[in-house]
Amino acid sequence: MSILDIYKRPFSAISAALLLLCGCAAQTSTARFYILDAMPETPISTVSFDKAVLIGPIRMPGHLDRPNIVTRSGHNQLHLAEFHRWAGPLDENIGLIIAKDLSRLLNTDRVSYYLHVKGLQWDYRIELDIIQMDGRLDGKALLEARWTIYQGTGGSQVETRLSRFEQEVEEPTYNGLIQAWNRAFSRLSREIAGALLEISKRG
Repeated sequence: MSILDIYKRPFSAISAALLLLCGCAAQTSTARFYILDAMPETPISTVSFDKAVLIGPIRMPGHLDRPNIVTRSGHNQLHLAEFHRWAGPLDENIGLIIAKDLSRLLNTDRVSYYLHVKGLQWDYRIELDIIQMDGRLDGKALLEARWTIYQGTGGSQVETRLSRFEQEVEEPTYNGLIQAWNRAFSRLSREIAGALLEISKRG
């Protein structure tokens, strides 16, 4: 073995280490953060809804109550996206967009999310249980929720329904999936708004 061969070894090891580090850096992805947003809504009543409405609490399974966006990878398999995450608590995001949707649909500013108000006297309160919220980037976004309307601050239950929606993901990306969920929540809000109008007419 020559002196030259001996000196080559450290440089070869350093070169290999640098190549490995460069490869790792190339594979590193930057996390992206998303929020649900309310859709533009046309009021379903020309008369302003004159009752105070409180949204919440919002409950969901443990696999949804996390930062990672959940998609379906098989019949009994879910995928938790490592680099595509919710920007904040999902239950709060859902409560806020439903409050915003209902405010537009009912032509009123008397709709609030319960975490953002204190001491509010309300006429109706809406609880939601999110049963399913997943989908495929190359398929459909799924939303299934059970919602209950309570009347009066005392909380007598007046309506419970189960709603399920499927929305085509028009663009096979996470942003496209979020847009599809936005449309699904818009349909859910429309159902809730219609039920509130029916209940208020019954007195």
